[in-house]
Order: sequence, then C-alpha cells, then structure tokens
Amino acid sequence: MYESTDRLFYDYPCEKGGVLGAGVVQGNRSGLTVLKVIVAVVILGVLLAVLRPALTGSEFHCGRPSTQNTMKQWGLVFKMYANESEGERFPALADVPGVWAPDLAEVYPEYLTDPALLVAAEHPEATHLIGVAQTALGKELLDYSFAAKVMGESFAYLSHIALNESDVMTLAKERRAGRLGRDNTEAILEGKRRIIPLREASGSACFGPVVLETTPWVGAQSELPVLIEIARWKQQDARKTFKGANVLYMDGHVEFVPLGTFPVVPSVMNVLSGLAP
Repeated sequence: MYESTDRLFYDYPCEKGGVLGAGVVQGNRSGLTVLKVIVAVVILGVLLAVLRPALTGSEFHCGRPSTQNTMKQWGLVFKMYANESEGERFPALADVPGVWAPDLAEVYPEYLTDPALLVAAEHPEATHLIGVAQTALGKELLDYSFAAKVMGESFAYLSHIALNESDVMTLAKERRAGRLGRDNTEAILEGKRRIIPLREASGSACFGPVVLETTPWVGAQSELPVLIEIARWKQQDARKTFKGANVLYMDGHVEFVPLGTFPVVPSVMNVLSGLAP
C-alpha cells in the first residue's frame, strides 16, 4: 500500500558531478577545512536524530506524545458530550460487531470536528486511514459505521464502568446479546452485579454510586478507563514486542499502562481488538 520511505535515502538527487566526501585541493583553495568538517558532523547528527525512529522501526515508542495528545482530545469530546447529554452520560457504543468505538453519530460533527482523531498518529497506515475516515465522514457519504471501523483499528472505547477483567468480559457478553448500544444506556443487571454506563459526576471528582456485587463503590474518575489504544496489539508482529498501551481515563489524563496491568491484559486486549468474542 505504501512505498518504503527508505527510498528517500537512495533517490535523493545530487548535483551533477558531486561525490560524497570528494574533497579536492586546487591551487591555494582547500576542499575541506576543519570548520566544514565540524559543520558536516553537526548536520549529520541532527539528521540522524530526526530520522532514527524511521530507520529503526520504532514508530511505536511507548508514551509517544502524538497519540497521547489524540487521546486527550477524545477526552475533551467525551466531556463536552456528557455535559450536554441527558443524565450526563457518555456516548453509547457504535452498533458495529467486533468494534468497540463510540457511536459517532452522537458526537460528529458537533463535538468531534476532525476525522483524523479516529486514527492513532503512529499507526503504520495512518495517512491512508485518515483519508478513509475523512471520506466516510464527508458530506456526500457520512457513513458512521464505516468510520467506526476505522477507529477500531486504533482505539477501543468502554461505554460502561470496567474495573477489572471480569467487568470487560461481562460487557462483551452483554454486547453479544444485543444489550449494549444507543437504546441500552441504563445499568445492566447480571445477578447481583450492576454494570453502570459512564456518566459525568456532578460537582465532584468522583464517580458514583457504582454497585459491584451489593457493595457501593465510589472512586475517582482517574481509575476508570475510557479509551484504550489497540493499534499495535492488532498487529501480529508488533505483539511479539508489545510492552503496553496508552489509556485515557475518565478524568481526562492519559498514561502508558504496561502489559499485565488492567486494562492492558491479553484477554481484555483480545476482546477489545476483535481477536476474541
């Protein structure tokens, strides 16, 4: 789909007759001076620093700021939507099987104005996917379902409270049964468990009350994952060296969560990536 950018280093045009490192001395004119060598070394150092990620394949460096900034923008989208929605709820899940994305019809274009936010900045096919997202959300098409699929290549959205692996598995079960979505935004009852949709707290840094089993739980928004980066986990080669993922929490902060710490655990990542039911 894309040509390797390595060709840039081979196809770059040179001046006619120019040969790298060909210093000459003619008469009293010196081809290379100490000053020229120093300048050349400095320039090469700067170029290597800029090009190192592309040369080493480390586009997916943990804690990368650009994807984190994208996720923070999503945090603002969710907050703005919740502040104006009935019951201060967060957006519902998109009704697209295998994709954990917000219902884009609820947020675009009033709250989400840039389709590029559907794609993690360092996704290996980010440019192409952003173009697809812009087309899907264009005035002539406005295909929310396809745009959700594009977002599902980079991120997974949790519309309900999930504090552990069991909560996510319950959400997946309820979703397969058709009990999650725009028309199902109330608490889910499963025995003694209540799975609560995300709602903005009123005048408090806490979210509550939440009932797990029969015990009320009131905790900080900073503990509730909302958006999880899944781009690398969906790539088989990248999973071999996968060390963690960025996670957006309900209070709006984004942090890199190492593999093995909820929600970045294999079973959850497989479900949210569509690799497991």
